[in-house]
Amino acid sequence: MRKREKYLAAILAVSLFLTSCGGAAGQSGPELQEPVSRNSTYQPVETGSIGQTEALMATVMPKEYAHFYKSDVIIEEIAVEVGTYVKKGDILARADTREARLQKEELEGELAQEKKTFSLKEKVSGEKLKEVRAAGGRSVRKETALLKEDARYERQLYEQRVSDLGKAIKAEEKKISQGLLRARHAGYVTFRKNLAQGVAATSDENIVVVADRKDLYLEPARQRVGDFKYKKYKVKYIYSKGRRYSVKEIPYRQSEMALAERTGQYPAVRLTCPAGAGLSAGDTCLVYFRKKEEQKVLVVSNDCLHTQGEEYFVYVKNERGEEEKRIVTVGSKDDYRTEIRSGLKKGELVSYSSSAALPVNYNTQTVTWSDFEIRSKTGSCRSADASPYVQLAKKEGLIVKGAVSDGDKVKKGDLICVVDTGVTKASLTELSLQIQKEKDSFRETMKGLKGKYEKELAEYTHNCTMKQLQKQYEEANEGNDGTGKVKIYAEYSGTVAACQIATGEQISVGTPLLVIQRNNKMRLLVFQIPPGSGKMSELEMRLGDMKKQLANIGETITFMLKGKKYKGTCTGYAVYGESSVRIPDRRYMTTEGGKSYFSSNQPSGFKYPGYYAELENEEVLKKLSDIPEVTYAWVSLKDVLTVPAEWVHEDNRAGEESSYYVWRVAEGELVRQYVTLATELNDGTDQVIYSGLEAGDIIAG
Repeated sequence: MRKREKYLAAILAVSLFLTSCGGAAGQSGPELQEPVSRNSTYQPVETGSIGQTEALMATVMPKEYAHFYKSDVIIEEIAVEVGTYVKKGDILARADTREARLQKEELEGELAQEKKTFSLKEKVSGEKLKEVRAAGGRSVRKETALLKEDARYERQLYEQRVSDLGKAIKAEEKKISQGLLRARHAGYVTFRKNLAQGVAATSDENIVVVADRKDLYLEPARQRVGDFKYKKYKVKYIYSKGRRYSVKEIPYRQSEMALAERTGQYPAVRLTCPAGAGLSAGDTCLVYFRKKEEQKVLVVSNDCLHTQGEEYFVYVKNERGEEEKRIVTVGSKDDYRTEIRSGLKKGELVSYSSSAALPVNYNTQTVTWSDFEIRSKTGSCRSADASPYVQLAKKEGLIVKGAVSDGDKVKKGDLICVVDTGVTKASLTELSLQIQKEKDSFRETMKGLKGKYEKELAEYTHNCTMKQLQKQYEEANEGNDGTGKVKIYAEYSGTVAACQIATGEQISVGTPLLVIQRNNKMRLLVFQIPPGSGKMSELEMRLGDMKKQLANIGETITFMLKGKKYKGTCTGYAVYGESSVRIPDRRYMTTEGGKSYFSSNQPSGFKYPGYYAELENEEVLKKLSDIPEVTYAWVSLKDVLTVPAEWVHEDNRAGEESSYYVWRVAEGELVRQYVTLATELNDGTDQVIYSGLEAGDIIAG
């Protein structure tokens, strides 16, 4: 130690004597000189790579299929729940197509009547033709020709009417078919619209989202294709179980990107999830980006380099333990290291200057691959409700009395409101008179008819008319107290989740009246801790925007109930809350029939963003009385390099962005090793390192 101190003192004396000095890499001076003020230490010449490695946290996502209507509709029923498995073609939801169904029924009645009437008219025409021929006479040929011409014309009209009715029926059938929302792909439901927040759905509003858990991809956090800064990076990869796997960006269709450009809304970046990497839905990992592939070359720290004019030199420790100046040829550079093309050999010790104090009496640790996790706070939870019932109006009129409101419990058959239809006793009397007139008219008509088929045609026409009049009367009289007022009753039992009955409001057939929450409960719904509740911890402030708001689909959830731990799985989410802190809108890109659409999930109505979780042991739900403690991972990374947080040092140079380094042990020497990291990925004990270290490196602290 004494010999080393004398040696350093001699160097310092020489440096103070000289009148000019060299600088860091990139500077120049007239003569080869050492820096004036430094802590001199050594580092071995090693093989390494030049170039910055960037990293993003990414989630393993199942491919999701959004299901929505292409026009505004009223939702009558959602037939699936979050977590339900569906097959391609299964019915997910039904829109209100009552008007189309009634119109189709009427058109089909008209078509049947048209066919029957035409058949009878043909028979009547046949009877008349026989009568003319039987009567004979000079005009028989003329009368026969006229009858045949009338029959031909009648057939043309009939065929046209049948064709028009057929087209009209198909049009209504199309409307009815479009009202059925069917699964485009097999998978598990991860989202459904909350009808308690509104049964009306706008075009491109997601009603149900289905995920294929076998079709996985990586989604970097908060990265949109429109502003993805690593898009041009050619090298993309992840690590799993210590092995490197290449990934690549999954492109969107040209029509999809055209829509994104036109609307200024960009979908999330998607990267391939490598087969064999052992990743499952819900996992998170780091994706690494480099502008070009790493090439192993001889490198030294930039702190080792000095310049004279256009030449670079270093101080090398020779066999006698003395420092000698050595001219070197350099190649590529980055912020921390420089490639050496000639002048040095691997293993040679090069002196470098550092203002940082070297560790004394330090411990060492070998860098290894490990998992890193920061758990969330406890969230509140309750049993989730099944998709509610929807009751739509079947009468037109003015609401004159409401009998229920939000939160009321109702049973099937309970009074919910009174509607004034405007059909008074006088109106019913008028309908009764029309029915009687039709009967009287039919009797008079029959007196003048002789032919069998004429009578049959008249009777059929009369029956059709009577059926229509009777239907009008029954609909007007149903529940009518004689003043036009009709009582409306609950069609389902449950709790009123959304009452849209307002006294004085004019309603029509299909107007939403009630949304009734079913009595049965579903799987647990877990809410996130309310944002801003209480003082934020140092960890929360450090995590900042990196902290995810919800558990990931497929992620394991921990339940603590009466001291016992249970496991569950996140199966879906309700991404919106009513609080001022909202989760960013998640948009889905869908292409159908060559046309691309953006769709999104609408507010859930829950006070805070939440997710659905399903327990592995469903029997626990039946015994659930106390509220369990529920946690998920704010940050959970697999296969990352971590170091003790206190062993990471900040190099904060004036006017420059802070750099970070650790002390690495190489060839028995302490080397200042610069690393890249996100300060947020620090749980107070360990710090995640993006690049600068490799598994097997030994660090000191």
